[in-house]
Amino acid sequence: TKLDVLSGLQELRIGKDYYIEGEKVNGMPANIEDLAKVEVDYISMKGWKEDITKISTYGQLPQEAKDYLNKIEELVEIPITWVGNGPGRENMFLKN
Repeated sequence: TKLDVLSGLQELRIGKDYYIEGEKVNGMPANIEDLAKVEVDYISMKGWKEDITKISTYGQLPQEAKDYLNKIEELVEIPITWVGNGPGRENMFLKN
């Protein structure tokens, strides 16, 4: 992830479920017509204003950034190991 690009956003929205004509879909629609009908069920989360580009450990992140990462883990049911916080390899740190 590049967590730093989300800094300054007041609200973060995560697409949780996708529907076509009221029916939940589990994959990408097969054609452009169905894709145009997709409705998204979003989870809204509070963003953070802090510049986090100099942060080098998970513990230094604002609570809202930690909450966002935890929600992603919960939704995909896979733990996050590395967090990207900028354009370079040196901007990576372990979550735990």
